[in-house]
Amino acid sequence: MLNMNRWNKLSKTSLLASCLLLSGTTQLFSASAAKGPGDVAYKIFQEKCFKCHAGEKEKGDYRLDNKAIALEGGESGEKAIVPGNPKASYIMTLITLPHDDDDIMPPEGKGEMSKAEIKTIEDWIAGGAPMPKVMPKPLEAKKAAPKAVALSPEKAKVRNAAIAALKKAEVYVAPIAMGMHELRVNMAHGINKTQDKDLALLKPLAPYITELNLARSKVTNAGIATISTLKKLEVLDLSSTAVNDGAIDGLSKLPSLQRLNLHHTQVSDASIQKLSALKNLKKLYLWNSKVTMAAAKKLHAANKNLVINLGAEEVKTQMAKKVMPAVHKPAAKQASTGAVNYKKDIWPIIEESCLKCHKAPYKDEKGRMKKPKAGLRLDTPEMIMKGSEDGKVIVPGKPEDSSFYTLVALDPDHDDIMPPKGDPLTKAQIELIKKWISSGAKF
Repeated sequence: MLNMNRWNKLSKTSLLASCLLLSGTTQLFSASAAKGPGDVAYKIFQEKCFKCHAGEKEKGDYRLDNKAIALEGGESGEKAIVPGNPKASYIMTLITLPHDDDDIMPPEGKGEMSKAEIKTIEDWIAGGAPMPKVMPKPLEAKKAAPKAVALSPEKAKVRNAAIAALKKAEVYVAPIAMGMHELRVNMAHGINKTQDKDLALLKPLAPYITELNLARSKVTNAGIATISTLKKLEVLDLSSTAVNDGAIDGLSKLPSLQRLNLHHTQVSDASIQKLSALKNLKKLYLWNSKVTMAAAKKLHAANKNLVINLGAEEVKTQMAKKVMPAVHKPAAKQASTGAVNYKKDIWPIIEESCLKCHKAPYKDEKGRMKKPKAGLRLDTPEMIMKGSEDGKVIVPGKPEDSSFYTLVALDPDHDDIMPPKGDPLTKAQIELIKKWISSGAKF
């Protein structure tokens, strides 16, 4: 049920090398430089893969636009690119899967590769998979952007030097739109992961940074002093970091902040009301934090425009809801009555919506070994309680601490929702799972 497919697992591989030498493709790199095999290959990555694996998008904790991260690889441990050996390169398996295979990359309907592209990838790998001369950037949405006022030579020099320092440290940094001075910075990755001391690199760029991603980094409350100087910051992700209530005073000093992600942190009711000072805050993510529903409602009362996501529920001003067609799901009618029974109520949900990705390893009709996604098996009670590569997915009596529940309870458009494909679980099914875990997750 965890959203880790085989493509995402390529994070530990040289996926930088896995693109295609298409003839006749439009030039996306510097016109002044002759394009080598790696440059042309990365043009395809840019068009077909960067949407999910570059810049702010890091599905499976994987990015293609950072050489160190792309070469380091991801969660599966299987080599995506073996220079000189296409047959041993996992990427060839993924892009040559049948179109109806759940693991084909890119996913069905999202720009599948042509036979010519696949052949180009194969030839490129066979030729040693050389890296691009110029690393491309994610494609910006085509929209007219206002022209930025030119910086003075002194300011431009300081800005350019600071950007160069970030890139040298393998940090992703790019303008939020063509021709704009405002910057998007992603420090969520790194060989040793970003620490508080590394935030000093941001100080010269304080007038320009509007988006900052520090998810899963080693940043602590000590680093908030630096972050609080970024007065133009509109989007900040501190999810899965060690920050706690001691960080809120500094965060409440960010007047432009519109979206703040604090899920999987130790922030609690003791401090959360201080965020009412952020009048521009529109979205706050707090699932798997220590904040209760009561405290979230109180904060919302002070800012009616703020939507607070607690994973299972959202606190927001009620608006007219779009009527969706009913979708048949097993066990829904038992959601509100009686005790929840695993065999009658929970197993049918798992069997229909989860088992395709989370059962014992097996060989498919082509003899390929299929492993459970994220190492999570849900086919037996023992395997369910064992959990995934990331740890336990069920904490009996505590649904909010159980990813088996919190991931299915996310917004349907959330990147991490489970199941990732097909219809999301119904509210009745989600409530069944919550009740089952709350009552002790008995089999």
